[in-house]
Amino acid sequence: MILRAVLRNGHLDVDPEELAEYKSLYEDGSIHRMILEPWGDKEGAFRYFHLLRDRYAKAMGYSTEYAKAELKYSYGIYIVHDGSFSPPPWEGKFIELYNNYVFLKSTRVYTKGELINLIMGTQIACIENQIDISDLMGGS
Repeated sequence: MILRAVLRNGHLDVDPEELAEYKSLYEDGSIHRMILEPWGDKEGAFRYFHLLRDRYAKAMGYSTEYAKAELKYSYGIYIVHDGSFSPPPWEGKFIELYNNYVFLKSTRVYTKGELINLIMGTQIACIENQIDISDLMGGS
């Protein structure tokens, strides 16, 4: 899970609800790795997609992995496995979704245009399902 923090007066502020959700997934005393880095343009689009995906997953009652697969199936790049399937020249993984075996392209190797389409589709999916993402779209 990716959590966004804002540096204010020397303190990192994290959305309390998102932090509580994360903490609820683990037992007290478990050890976690934190990687802190500026929210840069290069990684920003991927992180933004994952924030949208996390919001979508929570609202729909899905795991984040299932939500990501569904969103990539609806708005991303994949190939349906059939009798004529041959592996594509890009990274990815097989999943079973909606009674199909599909090979989903890894978002790590998405082109800028493919990633923009995935993000826009995810925004649409959130809006159509009345999931509030105004704070994410407003850049706050």
